[in-house]
Amino acid sequence: MIRVKTLHIEDFRGIRKLNLNLAGNNFGICGPNGTGKSGVVDAIEFCLTGDVTRLSGQGTASLSVKNHAPHVDQRTHPEKANVTITGDIPSLTKSFTIHRSVKNPKMVKITPPDAAIEGIITELEMHPEFALSRREIVKYIITPPGQRSIDVQTLLRLDHIERTRKTFTTFNNKCKNELDEAERNRIKAEVDLKASLKIDKLDGSLVLEKINENRKILGLPVLTELTKDTSFKTGIAAPQDADKKPSLSKVVAQADLSALQRTLQSGEPATLIDNRQAVKTALEKLQDDEQALTLAHRHGFIKTGLDLVTEDACPLCDTPWKADDLREYLRKKILSAEETEKLLGQLQTNINTILEALSERIQVIVRVIQYSESLKPPVQHIEIDTYLNNLREVVTALKDFLEDHSRVGPAITAVDKSWWSPATPQQVQINEL
Repeated sequence: MIRVKTLHIEDFRGIRKLNLNLAGNNFGICGPNGTGKSGVVDAIEFCLTGDVTRLSGQGTASLSVKNHAPHVDQRTHPEKANVTITGDIPSLTKSFTIHRSVKNPKMVKITPPDAAIEGIITELEMHPEFALSRREIVKYIITPPGQRSIDVQTLLRLDHIERTRKTFTTFNNKCKNELDEAERNRIKAEVDLKASLKIDKLDGSLVLEKINENRKILGLPVLTELTKDTSFKTGIAAPQDADKKPSLSKVVAQADLSALQRTLQSGEPATLIDNRQAVKTALEKLQDDEQALTLAHRHGFIKTGLDLVTEDACPLCDTPWKADDLREYLRKKILSAEETEKLLGQLQTNINTILEALSERIQVIVRVIQYSESLKPPVQHIEIDTYLNNLREVVTALKDFLEDHSRVGPAITAVDKSWWSPATPQQVQINEL
């Protein structure tokens, strides 16, 4: 804490020259409008922080400290607008003098030069909430209860914390989404490898045995160990036309297409229908309850607030509350937040199941397009391309929601209708292929 002893103001705001001896005590200013009361508060804030909230805060439009802090007669001479404060810091048992000029608001002269004193002044520059204008205080008093927490953050210059929290939340959701995608790819790669080697488990020695059996057929030396850098193709010479697209096997292509046809004819699996319906129901619930996601994000904050309730008032804004009533109110919010967190957890599980099915279908359709282009003459696949784009749009909408839970609307649209069966024109092109 800083105690101000003397204040010298010169050509600042509406004050030509003023010397005040505050002696480190509390100080009140009263007088008619336009006599410079606010100018004194502005001068103290400016000297300590290099800023004036009333000239740079929300709603100040084109106002600025450099152009509007000097006295009107010195508006073109900002170097003449100066403020000097002498005081002491009880926690350091040190006295100081601070001088600042409007010509260069960010340059402060502190006497004596002391790292501890400079540290406290730097902290005040970062958190200037000690100086609140009348407009800000009145706004806080008349603001609706639902908006008050946001206004408190603005008054205390904590809005950057909310922005940081949202950024971290989005990044966290994105990482979870990428992790789920990597896990799905890993599982698929394991299944494909076991199928290729005709083994039922991925045991290192078993994999090496099967790989070496095939390498012996090709006349290649055996592999002695498996590492992350091991390539099963080591020793195989690249063909001269390696840059050309590999030819596709007609048997493999027909098998893939037949498998796709059977899958489409069997209809959407019941488990996938159930997951789509569960996701849609949960998303609609979140969309209808505008405060659900907010409560989930503030779950820890509310629990902390509950622990701080020790008297008949809100521990954050001092609004009168009966302590028991406030505790009950916060407990209900905590239950709602926990319910939303559980809902989001189950929702992610259901969405991942859908994304896994979508990933498999997309891979199949990509191969179908490759087969279409390999025929002579090629089979048109414009409609199949459209089907592929539709699948990818569903994936994008669901992944966007996992990264940012506010994107509920597109996710609902993505799961509202089944993408399992292609539209008639798309099916016609698959049949033609």
